[in-house]
Amino acid sequence: GLSSYKDHQMICVQEMPERAPAGQLPVSVDVLLDHDLVDLMKPGDRLHIMGVYRAIPSKMGAFYRTVLIANHVRLITQDEQTSTMTAQDIKMIKQHAKDEDIFTKLAQSVAPSIYGHLNIKKAILLMLLGGREHNLTNGTHLRGDINILLIGDPSTAKSQLLRFVLNIAPLAINTTGKGASGVGLTAAVSSDKETGERVLEAGACVLADRGIVCIDEFDKMSEDDRVSIHEVMEQQTVTVSKAGIHTTLNARCSVLAAANPVYGQYNREKKPTENIGLPDSLLSRFDLLFIVLDNFDPTHDRRIGGHVLRMHRYRNEDSQGAQDSSARSLHDFATFDQQSTVEEEAPIYVQYNQLLHAESMRKDESLFSTQFLKKYLLYAKHRVNPRITQEAAAYIAKAYSDLRAKEDMKTLPVTPRTLDAMLRLTVAHAKCRLSRVATEEDAKVALEIMSYALYHEVQPGANTKAETEDEVSMDEDAEQVIEEARNAEEENVSASVSVGSKRKRNQRNFSDDEEDVPTAKRSKSTASQDTSSTITPGRAEEFGKLLVRFMTSRHLSECDLAQVTSKVNSMSPSQVFGDTEALAAVRFLEQKGNLLFRSGTVHLF
Repeated sequence: GLSSYKDHQMICVQEMPERAPAGQLPVSVDVLLDHDLVDLMKPGDRLHIMGVYRAIPSKMGAFYRTVLIANHVRLITQDEQTSTMTAQDIKMIKQHAKDEDIFTKLAQSVAPSIYGHLNIKKAILLMLLGGREHNLTNGTHLRGDINILLIGDPSTAKSQLLRFVLNIAPLAINTTGKGASGVGLTAAVSSDKETGERVLEAGACVLADRGIVCIDEFDKMSEDDRVSIHEVMEQQTVTVSKAGIHTTLNARCSVLAAANPVYGQYNREKKPTENIGLPDSLLSRFDLLFIVLDNFDPTHDRRIGGHVLRMHRYRNEDSQGAQDSSARSLHDFATFDQQSTVEEEAPIYVQYNQLLHAESMRKDESLFSTQFLKKYLLYAKHRVNPRITQEAAAYIAKAYSDLRAKEDMKTLPVTPRTLDAMLRLTVAHAKCRLSRVATEEDAKVALEIMSYALYHEVQPGANTKAETEDEVSMDEDAEQVIEEARNAEEENVSASVSVGSKRKRNQRNFSDDEEDVPTAKRSKSTASQDTSSTITPGRAEEFGKLLVRFMTSRHLSECDLAQVTSKVNSMSPSQVFGDTEALAAVRFLEQKGNLLFRSGTVHLF
């Protein structure tokens, strides 16, 4: 009757993973909580703890353990994360948000040293912004985080994109397929060495609450471990029922994963689902799935080669002096970092550097600096909460029904989750403009990115003028090399034409009557044949085999129909294919799901 009881709890606080020194494990310390401080937090929360650091005796005899006896605990909220921005930063953010091409400029500032992949960079930018989270009155939770899967050939900069997200996101946890288990991603139950009680340890997804989880080599994970993140990717919770512990932890995070195909490299003769090798139950939880191919294109290879060589020639200004940067002491690095963060203000733009930046910018343009990009994304993500207009909702509903009606080969199954993904992308694009309303234009951009992810094509007329110029632009070195190659080819062609011109003139003399046929009549008759032509299945199968042989030998995923027809006829078919018959064969193969034909281009997966 003389005893008095009080609430008591012992927790283990770990250092923030993004603040841990490189190559070292995060440091942890035990915290002793009493009275009203008990049960104020859960695994994965970020805390400010004030208390007294003391040494207390343990059961080991002469050894003492150190604990922090807390007297005040405060949760770190999202508003505190945005408190580092000044009034001048907010003014500049709002000023740049009025630019019509702000979305393209921000996307070009994402991993600017990586050549190409503009649509993937746009998707990553929308993932960093996120959609709108809904918690309905009936208890239903609709996630606002966007999940992306990158799958394709090796050496296509998938891992480099993940590393850039790790550096720019406010909270990001990195893991690999082989280095992560199911409990390592969600939560694990272990025993305390001192008391012997069961304790709950948070996994990567729980630690990345309100952040991003980057999983590299996603295909290397076992099937059991991969199933453990199904709940995380949709319900955004982790339910634990082990060793007498029954609880639910929040895991409100985006998942950015990178994987290789089943066969190591993407096999264009097989369907996308056969190359991916992941179940539809998992694929449908990814909002976007991009297939990154290593296409065989001499012009593209020449540009990439020049870009990589220029990057290796780049030297930092600090290392150009007599003293190399590697010879500096740790004290020099520490004082330099403190001076740069205190005295110097982060610039908004990064000037053009031919040795660093890819083809996505010209000399008269500037990229946003990493510091400004972080502040812009942080402000747009937490301070803007757009609502979808009625026109945008109607456009998204119609686009979703059109996607469901298509029977072509897709990288992702089109399910009702695809509709939610389009809504999230629409809201994220409105956040990029700092707009309180998501309009039909935002929905069109979302459909453009969704179509590129599903069919590896862009909606006609969706690209802006700036995007078109960025795709076509190249640096001066590449232009000079290409121009020299073209001049050499033109000299060879002109020589062959001069020799054969007399023969062609003689042949024209014998066919004057045939040349008198008007060109307009001939094109009209050809068009009528195109609409009414038919082809036998045997001829279509023969055309398909020769087409696959040609495109596979050249490592092509797409090619113009006229070029395909000429190459197929040069491979000794049983009978030469005309333009009309080739078009009919392509239509026949498309109906069988063997290829995709859009805007005069054959796409082979």
